[in-house]
Amino acid sequence: MNPATQSPNVNRSISRFDLAVWSVVLACGLVIALVAQRSGSAAGQLRFLYLTVNEIGQSQIHLAILADEKATPDSRSLTPADNAVWDFFPTPDGSSVIYSVVGELGISDLWQVSLASGHTTPLLPCPEAACSNGRLGPDGRLLVYTRRNLTAFTAAFFSPPRLWVLDTASGENAALFADGQRLGLEARWSFDGQWLSFVSPEPAGLGIYNVNDGREALFTNATNEAGEWSPTAPYFLTTSAWQQNEEYVIHLMRGDAESSELIDLSGEDALVQDSSGNFSPDGEWIAFRRKLLTGPQATRGKQIWVMAKDGSGAYQLTADPDADFGPPVWSPDGRYLLARRFSLQGAHSGPTTWLLDIDQKEARLLVEPGDQPVWIP
Repeated sequence: MNPATQSPNVNRSISRFDLAVWSVVLACGLVIALVAQRSGSAAGQLRFLYLTVNEIGQSQIHLAILADEKATPDSRSLTPADNAVWDFFPTPDGSSVIYSVVGELGISDLWQVSLASGHTTPLLPCPEAACSNGRLGPDGRLLVYTRRNLTAFTAAFFSPPRLWVLDTASGENAALFADGQRLGLEARWSFDGQWLSFVSPEPAGLGIYNVNDGREALFTNATNEAGEWSPTAPYFLTTSAWQQNEEYVIHLMRGDAESSELIDLSGEDALVQDSSGNFSPDGEWIAFRRKLLTGPQATRGKQIWVMAKDGSGAYQLTADPDADFGPPVWSPDGRYLLARRFSLQGAHSGPTTWLLDIDQKEARLLVEPGDQPVWIP
């Protein structure tokens, strides 16, 4: 045998150093698996949040995990039973949820709960104000929120709303506008963190504001919605209303923050009431609520529709004459929508959360009761 081809005499015994290395590797793998299981971030799983009211009348946030589109959600509560949750939204990285809790005299603080550990921490105490609608910017640093100050004459939650910004890195906390009397609420960030849209009570409409150079504009806003942004361009959605013959129509409009141009997505002569538009993750499609005012498909409640970003190719996803569907939200992969369904039959009907399959055009019940569903990134 050629000595060059002979197998060397290797000592195959495992040293203590090898054992230590493998122990560390296995421990790290176990931790990662446990965190993924706890937070629902394992491959193929979809996570969403929703709201319920417990037996003592307090609103609670729940985390639900779907192993696949056919599975029954695995749900657990994220907030203490004695907390009265007012609103909530996940952080851009999907690691936690920011929410507000209402206390005495309408005062509310902002809190943050980790989806991995379930640990809850105070984010922004508001001892003499109602702080709500907290939204982190795309970089995870600036938090815009609505603030209502407590006065000697009224509870905090009934005071005029103003927009504030918290720098979570430095702790700096200040009003968004130089004019301290300027009103605004429910701000939303653009995809690049350059713009904010917000509900403007006075003057009434949808406001947009550039956080870098101070440019701003005001647009029509028939439904008083905050205006969702495209994930790929400086486009936002709002609504416009007018009387058309004997019908009061509401059309969905796409605005351009840079040019201030508005495009009617509903169609110039459409006899509809459209609202709650939401761009798909790739920015190519828009899911929205529509009520047809005439014809055989006219319903009492609003249904879920989908159209291209330019308003073309609109098609109906739900057709339930005995129900009203709430604002649709896209799954991170763009395959599904979540929507709240409210039955229009029966005095004691409550909200339920439904999953809508975009390709199959099918809907199924996910949780009951369940309100204000939102996907986690």
